[in-house]
Amino acid sequence: MQFLSVAGRELRVAARKRSSFRVRIFSSVVALFICGFSLWFVTLFRARPLPGEQLFYVLSWFAFFYACIVGPALTADSVNEEYNNGTLGLLFLTNLNSTSISLGKLVGHGLLALYSIISILPIMALPLLLGGTDLQSLARTSVVLIVTLILSLVVGMFASTVCRKTWVATVLSLFILGFLVLGVPLIAALVQVALRRNYPDWLDLFTPAYSLYMSGPNAAMLPGNRIWTALGVQMLIALAFFTVTNLLLPSVWKEGKTAKRTRYISSAWHWFKYGPGEARRKMRTRLLQMNPILWLSCRERFGPFGFAAFLLLLAFGISWAGRNVPFMMPTDGFLTPMIAWIAGLPLLYLAFCFRFAAAASERFAVDRKAGALELITCTPITTRQIIRGHWLGLLRRFWGAALLLFALHAFTLNYIIEATRIIGEYPSFNWVEFIVRPVGHLFIRSSIPNEYAPYYVACLAVLSAAFLITILWFALGWLGMALSLKLKRQILAPWIALILLAAPPIPIFICALPFIVMNKQLFVENLFVAMFRMGFTGFTIVLANALLWLFLAHHWTYRTIRPSEYARKTIRKIDDELTFVSSRPASGR
Repeated sequence: MQFLSVAGRELRVAARKRSSFRVRIFSSVVALFICGFSLWFVTLFRARPLPGEQLFYVLSWFAFFYACIVGPALTADSVNEEYNNGTLGLLFLTNLNSTSISLGKLVGHGLLALYSIISILPIMALPLLLGGTDLQSLARTSVVLIVTLILSLVVGMFASTVCRKTWVATVLSLFILGFLVLGVPLIAALVQVALRRNYPDWLDLFTPAYSLYMSGPNAAMLPGNRIWTALGVQMLIALAFFTVTNLLLPSVWKEGKTAKRTRYISSAWHWFKYGPGEARRKMRTRLLQMNPILWLSCRERFGPFGFAAFLLLLAFGISWAGRNVPFMMPTDGFLTPMIAWIAGLPLLYLAFCFRFAAAASERFAVDRKAGALELITCTPITTRQIIRGHWLGLLRRFWGAALLLFALHAFTLNYIIEATRIIGEYPSFNWVEFIVRPVGHLFIRSSIPNEYAPYYVACLAVLSAAFLITILWFALGWLGMALSLKLKRQILAPWIALILLAAPPIPIFICALPFIVMNKQLFVENLFVAMFRMGFTGFTIVLANALLWLFLAHHWTYRTIRPSEYARKTIRKIDDELTFVSSRPASGR
C-alpha cells in the first residue's frame, strides 16, 4: 500500500477533475468528425466515401500523433511543479522512495492520456465493420498506441526532471520524441542516399512509426515484419528513461555545495545573459522608467536575438535539407529547395507560436502562484500599465524572431514566383503581376487563364498569410495571458491557446464548402474566381475566429487582473490616511 500511495492519491485527484471528462469527449469528437467527414460529408460534393482501409490508416495516424503530443503536454511539469512549490523534498522526508514518487506522477498524469486513447479505439473499430481491416490489426494498432503513449509520458517526465522551466521541458521532450519518430527514418534515408546502400535493419526497431506501419493489415504477412521486437525495444527505451528519472529524482531537490567549475560556468552565463554590473544598472534604470513590469518580464541583454538565433539555425537546417535531401524526386538545384522551404516554413511558424504562447502565459502564472500578482495590483500601478508592461516585454523578446520569419516568408514567396516562371513558362510573372492582375480580373474583368490561376492564388495566399499571422500572434498573446490567469496548470495554457485558434476554423470551413462549390461550372469557366472564393472564405473564418478570441481574452485578462473592490477600498483608505498625515502641520515642543 505504501508503494502505491502516491499513485492512489494522484488517481483520486485526477478522477475528480473536470478535465478527465473533457479530454475524453474532445478526442472522441475529433475522431467522430474525421469519420463523419470521410463517410458522409464528402457525399455532399458528389464524391465517393473514403474506403474502410484508408479510413483506418487515417484514424491510426491521428491517434498515433495524438499519443506522441499528449504525453509531453501532461507530464512535462510533473516533477518541476513539485520542485517549484517546494514539496518535492517533503515527499522524500517520508518513507517513500523515488520509484514510488515517479510511478505515482506517471500514473496520475497519464490517466488523462490513457482515457483519450481508449475513447478513440471504439471509433477506430468502425472500419472493421466496413471491411477495411481485421480484428488482429486493430488489436496490434491498439498495443502500438499504448506503447507509444507510455514512451511519450516517460520522456515528458524525464524532461521535467532535468529542466526547471516548463516550456524547456516540453521542448526537450518533443525533440526526443521527434528524433525517435521522424529523426531515425530520416537518418536511415540519408544513409541510403549518401552511401548508396541499404541502411541497417535494426534502426527500424527504435522508431514507433515503424511499429504503427507494421501493425496494418497489409503489412501483417510481410516476411520482415518485426513489430513485436520493435515494441520490446521501445519499451526498453521507456524503461531506460524511467530508470534515469528515478536515479536523478533524489538529487533534484537538494541544494548542496556547487563545484567550482559549475559556479564558473553559471557566473559566465549570467554575465553573458545580463551583462556586467554597470550595464545591468543602466538597463534597469532605462526599463524601470519605461514600465516596471517590463523590467520584470525581460531583463536579458540580448532579448530580441535569443530566439531569433535559434530560428536562424533551424533555417540553415532547412536550407541544407533542401540542397541534400531528395523530396520524392531526384535532387534538383531549384525545385527541391523550394519544396523544403514550403514544408519547413510552417514548422518555424509553429515553433515561434508555441514559444510565444509559453512566454505570454509564463509571467502571470508564476506571479499568481507566488502571490506576487496580488501584491502588484495593490501598488499604484494600474491594470493597464501591468498589461502594457507585459506586452512590451513580449515585443522586446520576440521582435527579432518575428522580423526573421517575415524575411523568410518573403524569401519563400520569391521562390514560388521563380518556380512559376520556370515551371509554368510564364516569364512576365513577378511581384506586381500577381497583385495587380487579380484586382483587374475581379473588378475590370481582365482575363486570367485557368492554367495560370493556381499560381496567382498560391502567391496571394502566401502574401495574405503574413497579415493573418500577425493577427494570430496578437490573439495568441492575449489568450496565453488570459489562460494563465484562469488555468491551474501553466503547461496547458500554450496548448489550449494554439488549439482554440487552430481547431474551430477547420469544421466551419468544411461545413461552408458545399455552398462554395455549389456552382461547379464556375471552376470550368473561371478557375481563379472559384479558387479565390474558397481562399477568401477560409481567410475570413480564420480571421473572425482570431478576432473573437482576442476580444474575449482581452476582456478576461482585464477582469481578472483588475483588483477587487475590497482591495480598491483599502488602497483608497491608505492613500487618504497618508494624505491626511502629510497635510497636518508639524507640532513642535
